[in-house]
Amino acid sequence: MNLRLRGLLISGIILGSLGLGGVVATASASRPGYSAQRSSLFRLIWRKPMGSYSYTAVSGGRYSKHIGTRYGWSVQTDTVVFYTDAHEEFYKKDIKKYVIYYHVKSADGQYSGWIWRKNLQAIKAPSITAARSLTVDDMDWSLAMENAGVTQAEVQMMKLFPETIYCNATMNASEQLLRGVSKGDFSLSKPNSPETLSAEEDVLTGYKIPFKSFKVISFTAKDPESADSVAAALTAAGYDAKTRSQFAGWHIGGQLFGSDDDDEGTNPGEGVVMLTKS
Repeated sequence: MNLRLRGLLISGIILGSLGLGGVVATASASRPGYSAQRSSLFRLIWRKPMGSYSYTAVSGGRYSKHIGTRYGWSVQTDTVVFYTDAHEEFYKKDIKKYVIYYHVKSADGQYSGWIWRKNLQAIKAPSITAARSLTVDDMDWSLAMENAGVTQAEVQMMKLFPETIYCNATMNASEQLLRGVSKGDFSLSKPNSPETLSAEEDVLTGYKIPFKSFKVISFTAKDPESADSVAAALTAAGYDAKTRSQFAGWHIGGQLFGSDDDDEGTNPGEGVVMLTKS
């Protein structure tokens, strides 16, 4: 089972993937880079506010308002829904043409910047206000399961933590943790040991996930496709329904090996839930 595109991210909330083949970037490529030469090629014609429209970025970069600084990405860009609030027109001297950039931001404010209009693709999405209030309980998972590789078992698992908010980066981080356990890179059997906490913090930091508190829960369910079985495994790990309800408002991601997982070293029913509070 390969690392999977986790769906359309709105304030860390998944709505389903459009399969647009966006830019892939890693956390190590997320540092900004300034270029005076690039900035000098753009002459500002106008800059104005604009209404809120939803897009994904299918290629290209994210810039400061004078296009001098280019910001990297720590997510797959076609999984993030951006909302516009301003636009600007430049005369680009090297090609002698006028170009328009949109200022966009994700609903949680984690990502923002100016993106060339032709690198954006319009999509249908909830308003930015509505997006900020969606949780795992009321979001639409159908496109995510159909196109993004999120399994029904994983949806059921995350819904066992009511009123949490799906986070794309946290989902991928939990996958790295579980696969690290499967490969023997580290163990989650001692959840509060310095070694385990250090490994978990390293993964969170690597994915540029902001957090003040976090919790990683590992478990093994007898039947990974059964919500009752997963709930029983979580309870056995110390997280019964009452305890799980205390994570309302936290961001969540999780990985669960299904009964049909046959990768070397994986164990069906083995799972990890990662929760972060920022």
